[in-house]
Amino acid sequence: NISKIVTDNQTVQLTSKSFVFVNASNTTIVLPEESQVSEMDVIYIYSLRATNNAPIEDCAITFTSNSHSISSYKVNEGLITASAGQKIYGRFHISGLQTILFMDGKWFLGSFSPYSIID
Repeated sequence: NISKIVTDNQTVQLTSKSFVFVNASNTTIVLPEESQVSEMDVIYIYSLRATNNAPIEDCAITFTSNSHSISSYKVNEGLITASAGQKIYGRFHISGLQTILFMDGKWFLGSFSPYSIID
């Protein structure tokens, strides 16, 4: 399941074991539903936008899941978690291949810098 996101302000619903190519700002990615995932599933995202001193709006990604929580590490705060139905907003540290892992009933965003959790 390959998705290409090249237009700003898009929302994309993923399925299990997706590969997503992102070159757009203000993208919302909806992670797979409960019936589609199993322990240790991985989603790959190839991001062409990262911090690189750009404003957050130029490379922002919002992740949400209707059935599972989503966690990422925030500098100086440790692990932060958005509950199912909430959104976690931020950006990847670097461009390139990123992984999202489903483990212990929640999604973990690797190399992702969360800025806020949105209800």
